[in-house]
Amino acid sequence: MSAAVLTELLEALAALAQPWAERYHASDLLQFGVTAGHIASVALGALVALAADRTLLRLRRRPPAVQQRVLAELPRRHRQVVAATTVAVLTGVLLLLSDVRTLLPSPAFAVKMLLFALLLANGALLREAARRVRAQPPAEPQAWERLEAAALRSAGLWVALVLFGLLLTTVD
Repeated sequence: MSAAVLTELLEALAALAQPWAERYHASDLLQFGVTAGHIASVALGALVALAADRTLLRLRRRPPAVQQRVLAELPRRHRQVVAATTVAVLTGVLLLLSDVRTLLPSPAFAVKMLLFALLLANGALLREAARRVRAQPPAEPQAWERLEAAALRSAGLWVALVLFGLLLTTVD
């Protein structure tokens, strides 16, 4: 697409978002609520995910009964992360729509969205790796390696996502 077409699309989206942007910027309470909801949901999702990742990275050395108990608990942790991520997406869309002209062209925003997409893809890989480890105890070393690699990627992606979110708040 040409730069002119992209600029036209950006302006059209900004025009559609204008009523929300005006309402958002006119209310300190609304700004606080949306921003706090976004930060809190990202933080909560990251904390639950990082705790689970840390547990998974240490799990192979644990007795099989502990391994199975932790792996059985993993879907519950996943649902908690998904719930927090859902709130983060909803509030993130509201934040985007409050300042389309600034955020959409921002390289930091593009990187944050790429990190988010990678995090979602890695989440699917992590779930599948955990399923394979749990399905055939004792799991083969290769299955554990895939699970540990996914947990390590998850931890790194969550930290990077939080840092790029912070970058968006500090760089024009």
